Amino acid sequence: MGFLREHGGTRGYANYWVAYPIAFLSREEIILVPHLPYKADLRYTSRDDRYVPYRRLVEASSTVVYVTSNHPKLNSILRNGFTRRGVTFREAQIGPYHVFYDLSAKVSPEDMRPWN
Repeated sequence: MGFLREHGGTRGYANYWVAYPIAFLSREEIILVPHLPYKADLRYTSRDDRYVPYRRLVEASSTVVYVTSNHPKLNSILRNGFTRRGVTFREAQIGPYHVFYDLSAKVSPEDMRPWN
């Protein structure tokens, strides 16, 4: 959470098992909506996005971060999706989490989603 705060990453996207614990632990300072898959086969369900006020906060933000956890395949898909759209970004590995941050443009997972 310290890394996200230091790099302006208080809004963005993650999976269900990352998004809600971070919101809770940060006392809702950091809001990530669960629009990313967590299963190895990239299965995703929109039912993971259970709290509309969080989604609205991320939608209203001009910048976002992406946080994945132990998912190299998804990380590769995100890298390729950003690159295809001409979006520059930085990456950091923090324990089991991989963070894509400092995106040059806001991109939503729906813009890149090869899963479902």
